[in-house]
Amino acid sequence: MKGSGGRGRTNDPDTTKADAGRSRRRLLVTVLLLTLAGFLGRGAFLLVAGPDRPLVGDEPGYHGIAAAFLAGEGWHDGPFRATRPPLTSWLLTLVYLVTGPSAAAGRWSMVVMSALVAPIVFLIGRAYFGQASCAPLWAAIAWLVYPPSVFYAASLVTENLAALLSVAGVGGYLWAATSRSRWAAVLTGILWAGAALNRPAT
Repeated sequence: MKGSGGRGRTNDPDTTKADAGRSRRRLLVTVLLLTLAGFLGRGAFLLVAGPDRPLVGDEPGYHGIAAAFLAGEGWHDGPFRATRPPLTSWLLTLVYLVTGPSAAAGRWSMVVMSALVAPIVFLIGRAYFGQASCAPLWAAIAWLVYPPSVFYAASLVTENLAALLSVAGVGGYLWAATSRSRWAAVLTGILWAGAALNRPAT
């Protein structure tokens, strides 16, 4: 009688704690693997395209604003004024403070930003659909292999930061709506403001 019912017990605190620990470890491993996969895939594409290739399209504008500002020439990409949204150039300015005005360093920062989108998509989906659903993982994988997300990650353009801020903004909104936390609302406002400073029109 001493051992009767022992094997069917499911509310053992030690077992529950162990299961929670395994679940957290699996979550952490998944997030890290998604981030690594995003970075390696986009980094490989950047290496093939050439980190130091000539600036094309919108790249000279965003790179030029940051480089000129660090050189003490003011914040502009044309006569006396800037014609581009500021946030991407602000980010490049921070990167160039460390590396100097290197387009290659700026492009690697774009790779990092794009790589962060997949784990955030996964975390949002997991919070919304539950940990038993496969939808969050497939959504994250879809971002990893989405061709434009790989292509733009190798360029100094606003699309990379726009994707990150958009996804993070959705996550912040869902967090604020479900938790009713003022800090979640503040974070969501900051993310949305950042998105507006990055791409005011889409």
